[in-house]
Amino acid sequence: MKKLATIAALAILGAVSAVAQGNIQMINTSAFPLRVGNAVVTQVVGTASTILGASSVRVTLLVGANGAALSSMVPVTATTGFQIVTNTSATTAFAQGQFSGGAPAHLPNSAGVFDGSAPIQFMYIAWDIASGLTSFDQVYNLNTASIIGGNYVAVSPIIQGYTPSTGANAAAATFGSNPATQLPQLLLLQVPEPGTFVLAGLGAAGLLIFRRRK
Repeated sequence: MKKLATIAALAILGAVSAVAQGNIQMINTSAFPLRVGNAVVTQVVGTASTILGASSVRVTLLVGANGAALSSMVPVTATTGFQIVTNTSATTAFAQGQFSGGAPAHLPNSAGVFDGSAPIQFMYIAWDIASGLTSFDQVYNLNTASIIGGNYVAVSPIIQGYTPSTGANAAAATFGSNPATQLPQLLLLQVPEPGTFVLAGLGAAGLLIFRRRK
């Protein structure tokens, strides 16, 4: 009897934990596509003439408690089971520059941090598949805020104030025109070789270009 009671208690605890798990949108739209270029000219990833085509870019979404140190941020686990996604293989104009890690992606199961009870922070890291790198920590050092690999790389600013959704509620967009809680774009820039390239405003450059185009 005690064994059955224990199993029932564990089942209830598991159900509560699942319900308390927060969600976040690991997806962009055609209005806010991945872009590649330099400080002067940018192109949408996946267009016919661009440097980076369809299925050419890996994307990771990192999350952390609001105001937490960069080094403590961790990747989400998407509904597909992956922490890294690839931009779409579709070549239609509407699909170019887009990626999707599930709708929504589930946040790490950390009690009281990502359960939707308080805002969190997030950031995106993207890099070209041709670099041969397969994880974000081969591309970007969270301890030193520096690029450690890759050819074309994008590191977004850290966006604070995102409130995860729970249950059947829809997760808020991570890409959009609200500068406080959303990213206007993710821009891949070429990393000089050889050696480590300090961030030096990769994310800021992307936002600056967005403002100029606007």
